[in-house]
Amino acid sequence: MTDEETVCTVRYYDGGEEACDAEEQALRDKHAALELKHKRELFRTTAGGKTFFFRCPTTLEGEAALASLSAKTKEGGVKNGVTSSIRLVKLCVVHPEKAELDAIIDRRPGIAISIQGDIMAVFSGDDAEFQKKV
Repeated sequence: MTDEETVCTVRYYDGGEEACDAEEQALRDKHAALELKHKRELFRTTAGGKTFFFRCPTTLEGEAALASLSAKTKEGGVKNGVTSSIRLVKLCVVHPEKAELDAIIDRRPGIAISIQGDIMAVFSGDDAEFQKKV
């Protein structure tokens, strides 16, 4: 990334920082209103070569996800675990838009497991995930 492409700097709580490009800055601007609306910080993760922005689940959403993943995995194996992951991902991901997210999940349902792992790490307060704060 050249200096001309850099439009912002992402600063992390631990003092680290990195430059972000115009596309990321546009996404940050677009979702700033969502942070206010949901009173939640936004985080980013990458899965399948695509960047996803998500909010931390509420207490009820996180507890429901934990209970559902635990119970459904025991009862129905991997299939029900994927279904639970998809449900949480659809609740928390704010970018890409719903239609695009649905299409990605339809093509590659297992991608939800990867994203769900990052969502639950933020929910549980994993310090490494907080470095991904938008």
